[in-house]
Amino acid sequence: MKVNSSIIKALWLLVIVLLVMGGRAMPMPLLIALLLIVFFAPIIREFRPQTDLDERQLQISHLSSHISFYVFIALTVLVMLKDYIGKGQNPPPYLYMLLLIPLLVKLLISVYQNYDPRRVAFWIGYGWLGVWALFIVLSHGISPEALIELTPFLAVIVLAVLFRKKILISGVLFIVFAIGLSLFFRGWLRLDLYVRLLMYALVPLPLLISGIVLIWNYAEGRKTK
Repeated sequence: MKVNSSIIKALWLLVIVLLVMGGRAMPMPLLIALLLIVFFAPIIREFRPQTDLDERQLQISHLSSHISFYVFIALTVLVMLKDYIGKGQNPPPYLYMLLLIPLLVKLLISVYQNYDPRRVAFWIGYGWLGVWALFIVLSHGISPEALIELTPFLAVIVLAVLFRKKILISGVLFIVFAIGLSLFFRGWLRLDLYVRLLMYALVPLPLLISGIVLIWNYAEGRKTK
């Protein structure tokens, strides 16, 4: 069974490679639909216990994923350098998006897996709010405008500290604030698609993920009681 699952996984990846190679001969909607279908099952599988794989197979799977990730990052950097050296201008926004968002996701996942998720969620929330507060002070100096803009950030930090032991309340607080920021910066919807993805990934996403992790941690704690 273990050998068969490895063969199925290899064949599944081969199907993806063949689809990409033959994609230029297909209508784009058909190619996108097929890629979504073949990507869906492996993504779902990663979030489920893989009892059919032994430790060696899991290690091989993780190693191949790490190598693929860094190959992707290296290729993105090479394309950015090619644009800069060949055209003498900064690369387009979508390359920054392709470089930064995977790195941000890997950073968050690695930190949450290696340390206490509850503590990490709080520190990411505090750190993120602190960075934005510092950015406001550096932009406006010590002024009434800076104080007005700082008020919601300071309020969230104070409330999160007060309700530190009430992780459900803190999680909801982080999520509500992240959604509020998304609505406040709705003008970003007029920006280029890649700039939008980049800005939303850097601004509300860390706080949103922290809130979700806190609520998840609360739910898991209730299950063990």
